[in-house]
Amino acid sequence: MKKKFENNTTDFSICIIPAGGGYQSLVVLPELAHSMFTRMFFYKGHGLKYFKPFSYRQSVINQEIYVYKVDWEGKDMNLMNEFKKEKKELKEISSDDDEESLGGNRTV
Repeated sequence: MKKKFENNTTDFSICIIPAGGGYQSLVVLPELAHSMFTRMFFYKGHGLKYFKPFSYRQSVINQEIYVYKVDWEGKDMNLMNEFKKEKKELKEISSDDDEESLGGNRTV
């Protein structure tokens, strides 16, 4: 998501990254906020159709290494695991609401 403010007096962007049940923020130049590097490294390829995660390693000095393969057909879009969990929870909540609206089991 991108939000641009009018009469902006600063020249930076903030990336909000899901991490371990919470969020981390990253202050970057506006040109880097939507760059392929940021999307592939910090967002783990989230939203990309033509690059699929292939391998992830963490070195002995805690450097993260991501390797991607090219999907020439681009049929499926990548989703970060953190977003998959949120999507599943939203789906469960909406299906519970559907049951109630259709006169399903209710506890009174």
